[in-house]
Amino acid sequence: MAESCTGELLQDQPGALAKGANLSAPVIPIEMAAYTHKENWGASETFYQLVRGLLAAKALKPGETKAPRGADQPPSVNLIGPTKLGFRCRDDVVEVQKLLEQMGVRVNVVAPLNATPRDLLRIPDADANVNLAPEIGDLTCDWLKRQFQQPIISTVPMGWGATRDFIAEVSETLGLDIDVESVGDSRLPWYSRSVDSTYLTNKRVFIFADGTHAIAAARIARDEMGFEVVGLGTYSRERARDVRALATEYGLEALITDDYLAIAATRGSAAASPYWVLKWSAILPSAWVTLRCDFNAGSRARLSRSILPADGF
Repeated sequence: MAESCTGELLQDQPGALAKGANLSAPVIPIEMAAYTHKENWGASETFYQLVRGLLAAKALKPGETKAPRGADQPPSVNLIGPTKLGFRCRDDVVEVQKLLEQMGVRVNVVAPLNATPRDLLRIPDADANVNLAPEIGDLTCDWLKRQFQQPIISTVPMGWGATRDFIAEVSETLGLDIDVESVGDSRLPWYSRSVDSTYLTNKRVFIFADGTHAIAAARIARDEMGFEVVGLGTYSRERARDVRALATEYGLEALITDDYLAIAATRGSAAASPYWVLKWSAILPSAWVTLRCDFNAGSRARLSRSILPADGF
């Protein structure tokens, strides 16, 4: 139960009232400053408080260690962070599940996407947590690591290079003996032989998205598609530090804002003057002609709109 801004102003504390009503279902009061933070913060905080409220009583006691996985049980992980309103989260979950199945790893729970309270109660059964959407999952994954000794797999497998790193991290975390190169199918050789590869190489690109997709897209654009990244930014202040660090590595100054006018001004500056704009954001003006690429765990690029120059109106 979460309070609205009116409830906070009146100090009604509906959560406390509900807990005192002796309802048959568990009541978890969610305390947050209503309407004073962005959506990602609210989703992250709500998910964290739900998980903590349901699992706090099951947390390991000081000095207690988690029981090892049985020899006859396959390794398992939770996929933490995907949401229904996240950008292609459902597609990401499908692809990551396929990848993990090839490695012999079972997905225990996907949350919060389609998860029920009973599903959340099963989260401690897994060996590790895959932080698939850090904007939503960071807080919860950190708490689960402290309370249930569940390691965090933090590499987000978007693009071929990141997918290789993800497979290696899963293998190391779960103690698997897997040849990284034997898992998954790369389409980079196909792309390298295509006309698009010849045409797009060295094109200047401006990238703006949530933090996770901005970081992933920058690596894909530069290292896998041969673009020159001339601008990088995000509206997700939760990952501003990571985006700034990557921008510095690329010799850029990161743009951290949710002001679409500032984004348009930076994108259109002489310093950036990109040939393409890659965006994963609903806040950018829809009139911009944009190359939208969806990169799943298998690094398959699906062009969901016509490929046109950013200035080709």
